[in-house]
Amino acid sequence: MGKKHYQKRHDKIKRNANALKLLKALYKILPLIVIITYPVMLIIKFFSGFDSDFLLMICVPAGTLLIVTALRKLIDRERPYIKHNTEPLIPKKSTGESFPSRHTASAFIIAMSAFLLSPILACCLLIIATIIAITRILAGVHYLTDVLAGMLISIGIGTVFFIII
Repeated sequence: MGKKHYQKRHDKIKRNANALKLLKALYKILPLIVIITYPVMLIIKFFSGFDSDFLLMICVPAGTLLIVTALRKLIDRERPYIKHNTEPLIPKKSTGESFPSRHTASAFIIAMSAFLLSPILACCLLIIATIIAITRILAGVHYLTDVLAGMLISIGIGTVFFIII
């Protein structure tokens, strides 16, 4: 995305107080929902019968997070607000490691792990993960390609380990 398009979107949200409040709320609350839901899912799975699915629900998200973190360090992509020399709509201090989005990847792999418990819960979490990805772009802290990469990595890994196997 070019600087002109980025700046136009940035300024439009910044001028609309309600849009900015909504963006800030979603940016903070939705990841918390995922963070709270994940251990609850693990507890439910543990008490419904400790099995290989429980271990998958721990190991696959952890492995995905390690892969995404390693890619971020290896690629070290500059963040949009740095490239376009502007303030992000959500205060952030990091300058690099934008690709892939770790928040997006984490939300999607946790949503994928929910398929082992409930397809309905998984679909709800996939919707939340999608909104998390969108807020990252709108806040100006990630590019579209950052969140798409995080999403695709997690959906790919999640499909293999939580749906196919």
